Amino acid sequence: MSSFLKASILLSLALLLGRLSGFVREAVLAARVGISEAADVAVLVLTLPDLLVVLLVSGGFSAVLVPAFRRSEVEERESLFRLFAVMSVLVFAALAGLLMISPGLVFQTLAPAMPEQVAASYHADIRLVALALPLAALSGVMGAYLQAREQFFVVGLGTLVLNLCVIIGLLSVFDADRNFGALALSVVLGICLRLAFIWAQARPTLVGPLSGFDPPLMIRFGSGVLATGIVALAPLIFRTLLSANGEGELASFAFALRLFELPNALLFSALITVLVPHLTDAAQGGTSDSTFFARAFWALVGLSLATLLVGIVFARPLAGLIYERGAMSAEGVERIVQLGSLMFLALPALAIRALSDAALHVEGRSVRALVNLAIALVISAVVALLGGVFVMAGFILFHILGAVLSLAATRPDLAALRAAFSLRAGVGFALLGLALLGWFLTGPADLSPLTGSLFAIIAWLVLMTLWWPMLRPVARIAKTR
Repeated sequence: MSSFLKASILLSLALLLGRLSGFVREAVLAARVGISEAADVAVLVLTLPDLLVVLLVSGGFSAVLVPAFRRSEVEERESLFRLFAVMSVLVFAALAGLLMISPGLVFQTLAPAMPEQVAASYHADIRLVALALPLAALSGVMGAYLQAREQFFVVGLGTLVLNLCVIIGLLSVFDADRNFGALALSVVLGICLRLAFIWAQARPTLVGPLSGFDPPLMIRFGSGVLATGIVALAPLIFRTLLSANGEGELASFAFALRLFELPNALLFSALITVLVPHLTDAAQGGTSDSTFFARAFWALVGLSLATLLVGIVFARPLAGLIYERGAMSAEGVERIVQLGSLMFLALPALAIRALSDAALHVEGRSVRALVNLAIALVISAVVALLGGVFVMAGFILFHILGAVLSLAATRPDLAALRAAFSLRAGVGFALLGLALLGWFLTGPADLSPLTGSLFAIIAWLVLMTLWWPMLRPVARIAKTR
């Protein structure tokens, strides 16, 4: 088995455990508070750690720091680590200070429809979570340091540690009526334990010079973090606009977003994270990587289309399996299904954009990735401001525009893309996809949550089997490196 395949399996396993724990967390939260004002507050308390996981683990730091660490010798790598660690801690300490002084900014920005008197009663909880932001930033730099050494499994398990702490807090001391402080405390504890866990594996040299300051690298780092920040903030913007529709909409969007983010974390991010070191090595050696990019492109297209089909056809049983219990009503689950089905339409665009952005970061063109995402966000936000159905239209448009702009910026080799495509695999995949959509019209939503979820897994595996001729070459290319 190739090192690429081993790394992919280990990272996928770690991310699977982390994301499954995230689903358990959301299921417990939904069972405790349902779709209500309390659910909206709980989601806001959890927004900061979730945003940091996306920014620090899934993209921002790793997108730029992994190639930088990868290109460096051991001593230079240690110096770069210290430099970025100090910079990141200082920046996030400033952000924490701002939230400590004005915690109401979180509610004014992310839940403007919430009454001010209600929001004021939860300011102390936001202040408590803000205290851990510098520690989360430090763990992000250490995570990139480990990924550069291809120690993906440890980094992926960090999310599991954080979610387990939150789950314990929800089950043991959380009071859905007033005691959100216990939830905030469990978040802080989870961030601290995650840092300790990663620290024990990385063991970086803390004492030494902070040399290696490179202005172009700083620009790429800042652009990479801002680009991933846009990706992380975009759903929050659309969620905020949707919350104007009434109580519980914020939580409904957050629960649906969990369904949307699962394939991204387990499939797209896992594959791209493992690809980045290989892309960096190829670029450093002056090797043309058009064939590798083309095959990775089709692998991600197949993964995303299969997940899109299965997600839409089996949305009701999948959402029911996770959320339909406790205080969660049937109407609440239906609203999650509606939003989740619309989100899934953006999956192929998300996968293409993520791969293209990774290629741009490796090439040192992080500023271009940032500009592309900024353009996509401005246009889609204008559409979403129209309200109603246009909010979700803006969500989908953001991912489509981001994919088109970033893919065009990579200047893909069209001949390599044509050569990497298997017509036989594509036709078989399309026929089964059409059959699934036809079956969808006959009412698979009537399946029980467990039965429907099992059908979903089987359908996805069959689709991937048909697409396998375009998945296998990615592992073969990596094996030759």
